[in-house]
Amino acid sequence: MLLDAFELDRHLPLVRIHAARACGLCQDFQGAEDLLKPWRSWLPLSDDALQLELARQLNLLTDAPSSAALLEDMVGRNPSHLEARVLLASMYERLNRVAEAEAMLQSVANSAEPASDEALCNEVDHLKATLALRSGDVVAARSLLEHAGPRHVNDYTHHFDLARVYDKLGETELAMHSLRSAHAIQVKELAHASPEHFEAGALALPAAIPRVSTEGYARWARVIAPDTRNSPVFIVGFPRSGTTLLEQMLDAHPGLQSMDENPFFNRLADKLRNHHPDILSNLDLLQQRDCDELRKSYLLMVSETIQRRWSAQLVDKNPLNMMWVPLIHRLFPEAKFILALRHPCDVILSCYMQNFRSSILGAACASLDRLAAAYVQAMECWLEDEHLFRPKVLGVALRGACGGLPGTDPVHRGLPRTGRRRSDAAVRPACA
Repeated sequence: MLLDAFELDRHLPLVRIHAARACGLCQDFQGAEDLLKPWRSWLPLSDDALQLELARQLNLLTDAPSSAALLEDMVGRNPSHLEARVLLASMYERLNRVAEAEAMLQSVANSAEPASDEALCNEVDHLKATLALRSGDVVAARSLLEHAGPRHVNDYTHHFDLARVYDKLGETELAMHSLRSAHAIQVKELAHASPEHFEAGALALPAAIPRVSTEGYARWARVIAPDTRNSPVFIVGFPRSGTTLLEQMLDAHPGLQSMDENPFFNRLADKLRNHHPDILSNLDLLQQRDCDELRKSYLLMVSETIQRRWSAQLVDKNPLNMMWVPLIHRLFPEAKFILALRHPCDVILSCYMQNFRSSILGAACASLDRLAAAYVQAMECWLEDEHLFRPKVLGVALRGACGGLPGTDPVHRGLPRTGRRRSDAAVRPACA
């Protein structure tokens, strides 16, 4: 209904913002992003509630800096708006501006009109717990979370937070109990948005394109494609294998430019399916013009994500691109891959402890058994494709865990590139 309303008036911010919220709840993050693209042209919004919702949606799309800017404007105009101040404190924490987050929360506590809304008080306690955990006061974080309880009946994030605290305190049984509760609630929500992932017989990791046979590969027509220097470097590996650490290291090199993780090849695949429902099973149908257009679409998406420095070689880090090797090889046959490898037990347990936004990963993490099956599926696909296409691959093995349960180093989604925390994994080349 909201998208129908959008078609009636494509310029109305009210409709775009609420339609974007609906898209996000349906796991259509690209649709939400497209709807909110012109948000800067809507300012100033005369409706504080609408501006608050816009800030929330931009945060969900991992644009925490823009969300913080909108909230700073609101707080500047209306200092008594407690909900905006609490959300702004949360944005400061995500942006690694911890002192400002603490000061903003203190200002809420000192407000002439203290927060009386139960839900807002609960949110304050959760944010205090996050800040306590950052400062190393795990006992205080536990007390705050246990006292606050879930924000609402479907608040699986609360249980993920509790599991993280219990893990740090060495309370393994409590941590695992909280994780089971978190995943049970999350699966119910994901089953509404993406029921196909939970149908009988559904793959543990429903992200792979159809397989390419040796005979099918032999039918591929030769096309002119970029050489290695003008192709992206793809960092792949099962999630939580160390791909982010590798990407940050490479991004520090002036001759390389990386970006935050994006499902570019999923979007290209959707574009192909819309054109021809069976084309992914028959990549030999892609001729020179088709490959040129797909590469152009890829580069346009990249340029919308980062300010491209064309003198630098692009680094595309997306762990599950390891499932898209056939399509990547069709477009960039000379591209190099870096495969991040970590002990499977570390990887699986670390994934189980993560609150993934993606429905694909959320479905894969529903249980440890399902996660193990997803890991096997991803690695088997990679090994088959590596044998068939013979891409240029550098394997990098990461070893070492960050305390507590293996592989549970903290991740702060939405942090700026200069503020994300780095783990102390040891990195060594494994093979070329």
